[in-house]
Amino acid sequence: MISNWASQSHIDFVPVLDFSAYDSVLDMSIRLGVIPTRFSHLSGWDQYFAMSRGTENGMACEMKKWFDTNYHYIVPELSSQSVFKVSPFGFDTISHAQKAITTHALPVFIGPMTFLYLSKSIDHSNKWNLIDLLTEAYINLIRLMPDSEWIQLDEPIFSLELSDELEPLFDHIQLNPRRQQYPYSFDSQLRIYSQVFLRLARTRLLLRFYQFDLNRHHSPVLYVSK
Repeated sequence: MISNWASQSHIDFVPVLDFSAYDSVLDMSIRLGVIPTRFSHLSGWDQYFAMSRGTENGMACEMKKWFDTNYHYIVPELSSQSVFKVSPFGFDTISHAQKAITTHALPVFIGPMTFLYLSKSIDHSNKWNLIDLLTEAYINLIRLMPDSEWIQLDEPIFSLELSDELEPLFDHIQLNPRRQQYPYSFDSQLRIYSQVFLRLARTRLLLRFYQFDLNRHHSPVLYVSK
């Protein structure tokens, strides 16, 4: 892996954290402390693979298709009592990459909106009520990272049509949906993240979306910086 990073040193920003031992959504669950109680007695890789494969005493977490693909991810389990406890799972990779390349390491992981969308509520509560707690957890998680000039958050949720489930959430955070081919304007997305991550003093954010029509928008990537 180190030699692979070194071979990419001619690239301005080399992605890191984009590799997973099993599933990138599972990685985020571990980082955010979203651990089912049946696996809370485990730790480290034992806990990680128990969540993905199960044990004799605990059923594996549900797998579900990633949007409209055949890739299956490990579904995070949330409830009204969920508390996010962040941990720097995999962050040593960033430090290793920073030593191996001569340009910049770009940490990449799933954004908070998409993580919440992909999760399920195990007690039938409204998972979107956790958005404020999750936002705070993301801020604390990024603060645990080795210093990085840029961080990339992937938010494919913004390529979806606005559903009844999502509408109250976006009203809450004052996002202005456009009920056209694509439901959100770049200005709206910029406003969300400029507010949410205002407290990240030394970090710039790169938000990546999917399936945008390049004839209508300049790029499927939105840069957010202060």
